[in-house]
Amino acid sequence: MRHFLKVAVSICLMVGVVPLVGLAQKAYNTRGTAQPISNTDCYRITNAANNQIGAIWYADKVRIDRSFDLEFSMNFGSKDQDGADGMVFVIQTAGNNALGNTGQGMGYKGFSPSIGVEFDTWQNGDENDPNFDHIAVFRDGVVNHSNFGHLTPPAMALSDNPNIEDGKDHNVRITWNAQKNVLEVYFDCQKRINLNINLSKDVFSGAKEAWWGFTGATGGADNLQTVCLRKDIVAKDTFQICQGNQVELVARNSIDQRYTWTPRALLSDADSRSPVAQPTRNQLFLVSYRDFCNQQTTDSILVEVTAPPTLLLGPDLEPCETTKKLLLKPTLTPKINDVIYEWTNGAKTDTTSVTKSGVYRLTINAKGCQTSDSVRVTFRPMPIVPETSEPYYCLRDNAVLLDPKATDSNWRYTWTPTRQSSPTILADAPGTYSLEIKNQFNCSVTRSFVVRNDCPPSLFVPEVFSPNADGQNDTFELKASESLTTDLLIFSRWGEVVYRSKSMSEPWNGLYNGQTVPTGSYVWQLTYQQKRLPQGPIYHKRGQVLLIR
Repeated sequence: MRHFLKVAVSICLMVGVVPLVGLAQKAYNTRGTAQPISNTDCYRITNAANNQIGAIWYADKVRIDRSFDLEFSMNFGSKDQDGADGMVFVIQTAGNNALGNTGQGMGYKGFSPSIGVEFDTWQNGDENDPNFDHIAVFRDGVVNHSNFGHLTPPAMALSDNPNIEDGKDHNVRITWNAQKNVLEVYFDCQKRINLNINLSKDVFSGAKEAWWGFTGATGGADNLQTVCLRKDIVAKDTFQICQGNQVELVARNSIDQRYTWTPRALLSDADSRSPVAQPTRNQLFLVSYRDFCNQQTTDSILVEVTAPPTLLLGPDLEPCETTKKLLLKPTLTPKINDVIYEWTNGAKTDTTSVTKSGVYRLTINAKGCQTSDSVRVTFRPMPIVPETSEPYYCLRDNAVLLDPKATDSNWRYTWTPTRQSSPTILADAPGTYSLEIKNQFNCSVTRSFVVRNDCPPSLFVPEVFSPNADGQNDTFELKASESLTTDLLIFSRWGEVVYRSKSMSEPWNGLYNGQTVPTGSYVWQLTYQQKRLPQGPIYHKRGQVLLIR
């Protein structure tokens, strides 16, 4: 409690069950001012100095979709009036090298998503702290008791004393019941917090596991703060091992170090704290002891035995580059529901989509059985062929050449509907012609050509001519893309017809009734029809031509 800021803390932890025989004590990552205390299971989070910040993180993640039970001890230092700031038990996804904010943030502020159980020893008015040392649960790096991230009201840490900065080690227990969605916090054997919440769904968006550890900080006031953690810190009620493997069962620390396990015949030492078991099928083990609150306690531990599954990603794959995303999907035999997936590209799902060549490995943990497989993906290049340049091609008097401008003689060509295999073809009938082009990697592209026989004819009409017998541009001559039936009329400026022709092979030479017409503009009018389409449309066109002598 007190006025403004916070200090150093120490913590000690005890609990549960660890899989695999001979498993060494899990390492903790220390950050900031946090340091291990020699020859103990304890860590100094902050010294009794201003503006300290420390954190320790367990090397392995905890499964938040399963129940767990943590027991540890915390020491908040011996300064009361000028001691600060406190410590936080944290579950987060930022990693086991993360570090939060100093002072009243207690090293926790800023972690999102996260869940934090704060043990606050300083009264901060702007955080709406009560005037006693308290415990509360927050989410997403929030430490303000009026903020949306405030999940429980502050509870006095000791029911009969507002101060926990007494230099003593205080026993703390945090239990999570994944079946009932209940989080409980005990302080010196008394339940202080009871929270209904689904950690995986409500806080971590469905994630099954997260990092966990402790943070602490000081500001303008300080304290020596420590926490004691042991290899049995994570007490679980269920273990999953692969068939043929062993598991070390570690009971919580007993006040008198006396334990009784059953069934005795399946354990290496049924009277020790940590016997080894190697069951061949699912087995429930019971252990009886007196806990640190001197209560006779019986814990149950279920060991689930799983036959090792077969994981196959299949043969190496050689998709074509046009495949935007290639889905990699493993085959797991037998099918197992509770599986953790880890791909080398960072995906955590059962399938993953890839867009680049490379070797992709999937490692799974299927109820204690770990196996992996890899597949090589090689994206093959596509034939480089330009897009069709024309919206359609027109049949005139001759067949139309369809040319995709493909340049590689090693490619394979298939035309539809003609079934020709040449790079180009002559189309003599209207319709849509498709060409599939495959390269040596069997990657293909398709180009389509539309051929029409109802295209209007292309017509060229000169805008000027000079009938001066110099051999250049001496006549007014029409030109067309195909044979036409025509009727051409040319008028003087007064509307008199000076020339008429029904044949494109008879150009006007600038004469009228054998006499030259004067220089000037003449209006022409043309009616024409395609000879190949006698029932087709009749076109009309009108314009002017300049005659120069």
